[in-house]
Amino acid sequence: MMIINTISLIGTITGLLLTFLVFFKKTGLGVNKKLKYTLSFLIFIFSYTCLDYFLYSTVGEDNVYVGGSYLLYHLIGFILYYFISQFLNNRLLIKKWFIYIIVYSIFKIVFLLYFFQYNSINEFLIKENYYNFLYWVSWEYFWASLINIYLSFSAYKAFIKTPLTIDLTPEKRTQFKWIKIIILSTIIFQIIMFINNMIALYDEQYFDFHIKLDTTILAMFFFLFAYSIMHFPVFAFTGNFKDLPKNIQKKYAKSSLTDATGLFNEIEKLVTSEKLYLEFDLKLNTIAEKLNKSIHHISQAINQTANMSFTDYINAHRIEAAKTKLLANKPDTIYAISLDVGFNSKAAFYAAFKKSTNKTPSQFKKENKI
Repeated sequence: MMIINTISLIGTITGLLLTFLVFFKKTGLGVNKKLKYTLSFLIFIFSYTCLDYFLYSTVGEDNVYVGGSYLLYHLIGFILYYFISQFLNNRLLIKKWFIYIIVYSIFKIVFLLYFFQYNSINEFLIKENYYNFLYWVSWEYFWASLINIYLSFSAYKAFIKTPLTIDLTPEKRTQFKWIKIIILSTIIFQIIMFINNMIALYDEQYFDFHIKLDTTILAMFFFLFAYSIMHFPVFAFTGNFKDLPKNIQKKYAKSSLTDATGLFNEIEKLVTSEKLYLEFDLKLNTIAEKLNKSIHHISQAINQTANMSFTDYINAHRIEAAKTKLLANKPDTIYAISLDVGFNSKAAFYAAFKKSTNKTPSQFKKENKI
């Protein structure tokens, strides 16, 4: 038990320090405060889990403060999924999964209210059928783990498939590579942990030790991811001038860009005449080199004039091109159209189209077809 005590205590302290850093340190998370709040909540869940296991091992399972992290376990995959969608400025299927999480949480709360009629866990296990309780917990853990793994993997796929808006420096390329490795390693460890704990579920002593050790190690994996992602610029995905660190924004705000509208008109002419938006991996660097401007000035001009991030600006052109193709006499499939206009996946196309028009491509086609 000394291993669990030590690792759990280290995990709790590490989590608290990371929470402090996310809130107060200048990071690459950009202007979207939801990123800070979401990442902080994820860190809190893992920190609380570590603290819960530490208390369980030191003060015993009947203490009123022990066991609360169980109620938050099913949220991990969804919150990571939501965080990645915000980080990428990409609308994943958040609404559908949000409804699922609400229903699932209500289900857990109802069970908790039933449990509160007992004074302790031991009293509950004595008066209730232990094996019925174990059966319910087994299936709940099984289902929650599968959903967590699925959503974590979906977030990972979105992360690696979303094109960057700038060319990374060698240092940032290495950091980006390690972030991808950490996310994938976390998912693989979740799968190993899930299989291990399902096998050990009916060996109470073995299960009790391993679920605490495995989950605490998983928390340390996540803390490593959180520290890495908070130092990776969200600007690389959004191209939004406001997502740059404050010191860089101030530097370019006082720079030689005196005519943002004029530069934006040059950008618009270049993007439309050469149809650059059809390139799925189009970067700020490409436009900056063609106009002999800095990537920050290009981003600043788009942000100030069109009130959009670079990604949203390029996607707006792609959506307009897609609308024309959707209403053609003999249109291609939606997937083919999404690739033709510059999207690298059907999911990215649907998300951008819905964000721009508040309709799916199929709905738009049906409502506007003559």
